Amino acid sequence: MTGKSAPHATLQEMEERIRQLPVLPNMVMHLMQLDPADEHYFEDVQRLLRSDPGFAVRVLNFANSAAVAPASPIDSLEQALYLIGCQRAVRLILARSAIQIFLPRLPWQRALWCHAFDVALLTEALAPWLVGPAINAAQAYLAGLLHDVGRFVLYLQAPDELRRVDETGWGSPQALAETELRLCGFTHAELGYLALRRWGVATPLADVVRYHHHRPPLPAGLAPASSALIGLLHDADWISIRLALRSALWTASEPGVLEALLCAPNVTAPSTLQPPELLGVVRSALSSSRALQKQMGVADKD
Repeated sequence: MTGKSAPHATLQEMEERIRQLPVLPNMVMHLMQLDPADEHYFEDVQRLLRSDPGFAVRVLNFANSAAVAPASPIDSLEQALYLIGCQRAVRLILARSAIQIFLPRLPWQRALWCHAFDVALLTEALAPWLVGPAINAAQAYLAGLLHDVGRFVLYLQAPDELRRVDETGWGSPQALAETELRLCGFTHAELGYLALRRWGVATPLADVVRYHHHRPPLPAGLAPASSALIGLLHDADWISIRLALRSALWTASEPGVLEALLCAPNVTAPSTLQPPELLGVVRSALSSSRALQKQMGVADKD
């Protein structure tokens, strides 16, 4: 007798699983809404961190860690923020908060977080150089960090579906989305959108995650900056995936690997950077990603 395969999870079941997810702390939600360009950014970050002693201690611990190596012990939050930088501190807090919801216990989960950090740092670094509508670099980082949370949701509720998708050997972000739609009836981008709305993330950012595998023409009603960020996120996603497929270490140390990727027709976001400068920005972003992966405990051992 032939055994029956397990029934596929439905989108309704996925939505129920999303409703059961822990919510992000209020302090983190407020941090996500701050604009680094605001003249009161430093004071606002310091005020929010002081409202949650647990996060303040994490920033202090990092400021005193070997990664920072201060000349003398740092004993105040203000000193810590001056030393490591407000944006870097916020980046660490956001990453830690997201990881606490989807703990990286298994190799594939750690690899997915490494990918998220790659994309986050790439979109943040490239956003200021994009031609067209201005993109907030902090929002670009958030979009990259959260763009694949739907894959974590899929695993929590339907690991069989996730395994079936990965076994198809997809080789590009678009192929991944098409495979999910064919095998599951929905995509991780849809699930990510639902998760972000559950957390109360602002609609423009949630829409960027929802449509990050769409190619032009994008749905009507999106703000120009959101459409530009979707294009940039698509490119960063593609670069990260191709590097991961080419090398498990993703160091891009092989001659010509990054150069070939950046010149490929899949990369479409117009930049004011010349190729050598673009390569330098990308390499720097990937190095920062590697450092963040180590800080979050998801990087492979060197």
